Amino acid sequence: MFEITSNETRLRVMYALNLLGGGVPGAVMILAPVWALENMFAGTQDPAMFGMTGAIWMAIGIGSIIGFFRPNLMKGIFVMQIVYKSIWVAAVALPLMLSGNLTVLPMAIFFILVVAGWTYGLFFGRSASENAVAVA
Repeated sequence: MFEITSNETRLRVMYALNLLGGGVPGAVMILAPVWALENMFAGTQDPAMFGMTGAIWMAIGIGSIIGFFRPNLMKGIFVMQIVYKSIWVAAVALPLMLSGNLTVLPMAIFFILVVAGWTYGLFFGRSASENAVAVA
């Protein structure tokens, strides 16, 4: 199985995925909102909330660029995502799905996978040698 042996390398992989999954879509939402609405999202969106979401995702991307070069400095980006994505799934997606609106299901599944990945990567994804150092 594929194992990343360095915590900094693991964080760099996570930052790169963050940039692709959040930073790039956020930049598109800010720089080309009409195209983003037509090609990335279904239906109409409130312009202010759409812009806020784009700005947050773009900020996550910028922070991830910084984190790629200074991995330990920007770990808070992952904690913030774990919290906001968990809240969104529990407080927004779950009630909508229980009421029969399944349009949020793909995003909910994606968010659950991201939360699981970031949680593992931050708190459980250490190699044996790093665990020995952490215990010592």
